Amino acid sequence: MIDGNVAFKVTWVYGQNGPFTSPCTPAGRDINIRRQKKVWCSQPENPCNQLFQRGNKGLLAAKEYPCIDAVIFTRWSFGGGVYHTGARQGNPIPLNHVRPGKLAFFTSRNIDQNPAASPWL
Repeated sequence: MIDGNVAFKVTWVYGQNGPFTSPCTPAGRDINIRRQKKVWCSQPENPCNQLFQRGNKGLLAAKEYPCIDAVIFTRWSFGGGVYHTGARQGNPIPLNHVRPGKLAFFTSRNIDQNPAASPWL
């Protein structure tokens, strides 16, 4: 029987005052869009990508949330994201075997941290 718990890897969101303190910064956009080519960060409709394409200057307004990872510690909301290509493009990615009232575990790491050095991976 499946227990209904879920674990998420939260993408490290670089904020003005440390991780997860604002939606995106020029340094974070450079990493997520130019270096790592993250799928959602690189989409034309993503507000962070729009700032990146206009010279990678400025910050989003505090009320703007460019991705589900940016709200994880403020809204305590999460999901599987959406499909970006194919016949299901734009549709939510279902979370299989998740049940209300069960636990959600969140993990993250700094961009410079070696994942092989983590005891959790």
